[in-house]
Amino acid sequence: MPRTQLHNPAPRVCIADTEGGLCAGLADVVTEAGASAEPVTLDQDLERILSEEHWDVVILGLELSGRSGLERLRLLETRHVYRRLPVVVVADFPELEFELPDVFDFLPAPVDSERFLVSLQQALQLQTPLHNTRQYAPLTRDDLFAFQAFLIQHSGLRFDLRNKNMLERGLQRRMRVLGIDCYRAYLDYLTTSPYGHDELNRLLRLLTVGETCFFRDLNQFEALRRQVLPELLAHRRGDRTLRIWSAGCSTGEEPYSLAIVLREFFPETRDWDVRILAGDLNPQALHKARSGVYGARALRMADPAIVDKYFHLRDKRYILDESIRRMVEYSSLNLQRHNYPDEALGLAEIDLLMCRNVLIYFNRDTCRSVLEGFYRTLRPGGYLFLGHAESLTSLSPRFERVSGEGGFYYRRPLHEEPPPAEESGHTAPATSAILHDASPKPSAASFTPPTAGLSRDAPLAKSNADLPSPKREEIPSTVSLAIRCREAAQAVAREDYGEAHRLYEDILKQDPQHCDALTGMGFLCANQGDYPQALEWGARALAVDDLHADAYFLCGLAFELDEQWEQAREEYRKALLIDLDFVMPYFQLSRIYQRQGRKEDARRELSNTLRRLDPLPPGTLVTHSGGFSREELMEICRSLLERIDAR
Repeated sequence: MPRTQLHNPAPRVCIADTEGGLCAGLADVVTEAGASAEPVTLDQDLERILSEEHWDVVILGLELSGRSGLERLRLLETRHVYRRLPVVVVADFPELEFELPDVFDFLPAPVDSERFLVSLQQALQLQTPLHNTRQYAPLTRDDLFAFQAFLIQHSGLRFDLRNKNMLERGLQRRMRVLGIDCYRAYLDYLTTSPYGHDELNRLLRLLTVGETCFFRDLNQFEALRRQVLPELLAHRRGDRTLRIWSAGCSTGEEPYSLAIVLREFFPETRDWDVRILAGDLNPQALHKARSGVYGARALRMADPAIVDKYFHLRDKRYILDESIRRMVEYSSLNLQRHNYPDEALGLAEIDLLMCRNVLIYFNRDTCRSVLEGFYRTLRPGGYLFLGHAESLTSLSPRFERVSGEGGFYYRRPLHEEPPPAEESGHTAPATSAILHDASPKPSAASFTPPTAGLSRDAPLAKSNADLPSPKREEIPSTVSLAIRCREAAQAVAREDYGEAHRLYEDILKQDPQHCDALTGMGFLCANQGDYPQALEWGARALAVDDLHADAYFLCGLAFELDEQWEQAREEYRKALLIDLDFVMPYFQLSRIYQRQGRKEDARRELSNTLRRLDPLPPGTLVTHSGGFSREELMEICRSLLERIDAR
C-alpha cells in the first residue's frame, strides 16, 4: 500500500525516545512521507525538547515501565510543557491515554504506521498556535443545545444546564489543543473533518470518567473497611448473607476491590452467602472486567502486598486471582431503562450499593427516578456510595447522610418515614467533601462561609444536625446583617444552597459592599462550577477591602478547581500574608503540591496545617473545609503525611 504523502513543505518532526524505544521505525515512516525526521534521545531535558519552536511536531515515546517513564509522565501532567506545539505520545500502557487529555494525540505501542500518518497530517495542518491563553466566552444556550443533540446522537451522553460547565470545560480544552476560536467552529470540525471521529473519542474521554483503578478514592474504601462493612456484617450475622451491587462498574476495578476487601479483612465471610453483582452499559467494559487482566496503572492505588497476594504478573499484565473473579457476577445494565428492584437478577434487598460517577451524566428527572429505584432496592439500613462530586441535594430527601474517614456517603434509614413533599425553588449544585486520596485532584469542595462577628474558626456546632434552622419568615430590619450572614453560613452547612443564595442576595440589597456576602456568593458559584463568576465575586469583594483574606481564598479555590495551579498558589499565599492562622490555604497548597509530585512541599504545608489546627478548641468546625471538625482534619493531615512518607 503506498504511503500517504504529507503536503506541508519539509515539516520538521522531532522523535524524542530512548535508544531502540517505542518509536523505533517511525523515522523511516516520517521520511518516506516527505517530512524531516529528527531523532532526539530522551536522556536530554524533556522540557527543553518540548519547548523548541523550530519543530512542527514532537513524537514522544513514553515507557511507563522504564526508569524515568513516571518522571516524564508527571512532567506532562503537572507542568503542561507541551503548550507551544503538538505532541503525539506513544506509550506502552494504553491506560495512559486517560491521564493525558491535553496532548494532541495518543498512540499505543506498537504503532500502526497508517494511523500515525493520519495523526501527523492532522497536526501539521493546524493554522493557529496551540494552547493559547485566550479566554473563551461561556457556552450559549443555542450552542449547548447544538452540542447536546450531537452528543446524544453519537454517544448517548446528555448534557443540559445542570452539567453545562463540565461540557464547557471539555470543549475548551480540546479547542485549545486544536487552536479553534469558537464553539460552532469546533462542532463543524467534529461533523465535517475526516479526523472528526478520532476527535470525538478524545472529547468523550474528557466528558466521561472512563478510567478507573483498584481502590479508587481510598477514603471511601477506608470507610467501608472500618465502619460500613463491620456494621453490615453485624446486622446480617443472623442469616449470614450479604448483597453488594456495583452499578456502573466499568471495567471491574470497583467490584473486584470490594471482593478483595472482604477476602482480606473479613475472612469469616468465606462461609457466608455473599453475592457481589456488577453491571454496566458498555459490553466492551464488561468483557474486560470478566477477563480480570489489568495494567500497572490500574493498580497504582493498591498496596503492593495486596497486588502480590491477589495478582499474577505475566508479560507486564496483572491477572487477578480466579478466586476473586468468581466472587463477582457481571451483567449488562442500563440504569435509565432497567426496572429495579429485580429479584430475578438479585437486585433486591441490597446491603451496599456503589454508584460512583454515574449520576453526573443523567438529567435531574432521571437521577430522581434512579435514586428512587436505589432506595427501594436497598434494605433498610443499607448504604449508598456516590462519587465525590455527586450529592443527593435537591434530588432525594429519602437517604440519611453519613460522614466518616474524610468523606461522606448515604444510608436508607432503618425506620421508614413518609417521604417529604418535594420542594420547589433554587436548584442546588452538586457538591462534595474534600478529596483526600493518595493522588489528590481538585473537586467542587463544600465550604463553610465566614460569619460576620465571629472568629474565623470559632466552634459553631459539633455537626450540621446541631445547627438551628433559620426562620423562613421575613427577618425584621432591626436584626443585624451579621446574624443573616451567620444564617447563610448555617444554610450552606445544611446544604440548603437555595436558602443561602436568598440570604446573601438579601444582604447585598441592603449593603452592596458587604464583603462576607460577596465572597459567599462567590463560593456558591464555585460549587456550581462557574469559576469565572466566582472570580468576579472575589474581585468585587477585594475592590471593597483588599485585605479580605476570604476573598483571596475564594479566588485561589476557583483557580485550583479550574486547574490553574500557579494562580491558585499565588492567591492562597496572599490569604496567608493577611492571616497567618488561616487554616485552609495551607491545606489547599498541600493538595496542589501532592498533585505535582512535590513531596517535601506537600509535607511542609500539611505540617503547617496541623500547627494551625492544634490550638483551636475541640469540636471547632474549620471554615472552608466542607464541615470538617478540627479533629477530623487533623486526622486527615496525619494520614496524608503517612502516605507521603510511605512512598
